[in-house]
Amino acid sequence: MGYYLSFGSAGSHEVALALRHAILQKHYGPEYQLQKEWEVCGLPEYIVTDRAKEFKSAHLRHIASDLGIKLRYRLYTEQGGMVERLFLELKTEFAALILGFKGGSLKERPEDAEKYACIVFEDYDRKLVRHFVDHHNQHLYPRVENQTRLMRWKAGLLGGQPKMPASERELDLCLMKSTKRNVEERGCVNFKKLVYTASLRRDEDGHWRYDKKANFLKDYEGKQVLIRYNPTNIVYILVYTVETDGQPSKLLGTIRARDLEEERLSLKEWEERKAQIRREGKEIDQSSILAQQRDLYKSSIEQAKTLKATRKKENNRITKKSEHSDKVVQLFPPNNSSSDSPLPSVTI
Repeated sequence: MGYYLSFGSAGSHEVALALRHAILQKHYGPEYQLQKEWEVCGLPEYIVTDRAKEFKSAHLRHIASDLGIKLRYRLYTEQGGMVERLFLELKTEFAALILGFKGGSLKERPEDAEKYACIVFEDYDRKLVRHFVDHHNQHLYPRVENQTRLMRWKAGLLGGQPKMPASERELDLCLMKSTKRNVEERGCVNFKKLVYTASLRRDEDGHWRYDKKANFLKDYEGKQVLIRYNPTNIVYILVYTVETDGQPSKLLGTIRARDLEEERLSLKEWEERKAQIRREGKEIDQSSILAQQRDLYKSSIEQAKTLKATRKKENNRITKKSEHSDKVVQLFPPNNSSSDSPLPSVTI
């Protein structure tokens, strides 16, 4: 139904992210080269797990309570056979076919596995999605004849449709939470060495521009807020009020990294950028990390202001009324006229 891929060890937040991915409808671009659609989604009625600490956390119990999901622990080891079969399949039918696979033990490890490794995190993620969608879900269900796993899932739906949350906002609790942050001047929030702001709006050309009217954090300057984010994309983060006097936090809105031009940047990629700067012996700050993006942003603003001022000045020059427009000067005085015809005049 869903997954979460990470270099970190499993914890309650990682389980929550996997659950969020499983519940939501999933849409992937052409770069994934999928032949089928990932149709499986929806809120489960039960979640059956073992007794690992990440499944016994208060965080996961809180999520299950809010979403109306019942948590159950398996009674005996054999009940986990279906999950263990999936792990074995991933190792033998997927990971083992990728160059650089090290195996689960020294006996399984190919010679010079590191020498032939040639895949990055994003490519591995795309291949894993394709394995789940085009391979695993299309295989026959082992306990029922002539029925694939996808067909088995559809057959178990009440009313033929999955139960979905009213909106994606109901699943914000599944997002990883950070510490509280202070709202600074102009609705800015510092997080992971990035400056996020609520005072941005897209212009007619689709570029992000400063707009103080879009600042929904104006009334919270100097106060603390709670932020939640998805580690697969930290360009945008969600801002909530802090829980006070037993009142639940309330969503205020979404803020964007001020100096990032791209629309997607994972936390892992951002940490790699900072590590590269450390290796070069530079101080990690906004100027050293995002100088190019900030210069482009500032130059575009300055060019827009210069163009606007030039147009205004030219418009004033064209429409300005001359101080001598009411004075009429005759080219030839009447006493010097050599004919009786009326003399021409010029308005200056």
